[in-house]
Amino acid sequence: VAGLIFYTTFSYLWTSQVIANVALATLAGGPYGAWYYFGPKEMGEMPNHPTLSAFGCASTLSLGSIAFGSSIVTLLELFVGCIESAVEYFNQLVFMFVFVSTY
Repeated sequence: VAGLIFYTTFSYLWTSQVIANVALATLAGGPYGAWYYFGPKEMGEMPNHPTLSAFGCASTLSLGSIAFGSSIVTLLELFVGCIESAVEYFNQLVFMFVFVSTY
């Protein structure tokens, strides 16, 4: 049961990270990147539909890198979450020990 809970949690977090990172790559490569390189001075040279072409690149060519990076971030978030939970639990035990030992 614990393995199923870990797998489900990891799958949910990884999927949400992949979706968020595809959106981030789309925005970075689309309107923000186009404005950075072409800016308001060279508005006529800006490519047509930069957001759509950036989404196509993010969802095809860069999807492997996005998925791999998202898995690393997800594993780190799970590890940090486990450490935080353990620290909170042990802090409660320490406070209980301090309260009991003072009286």
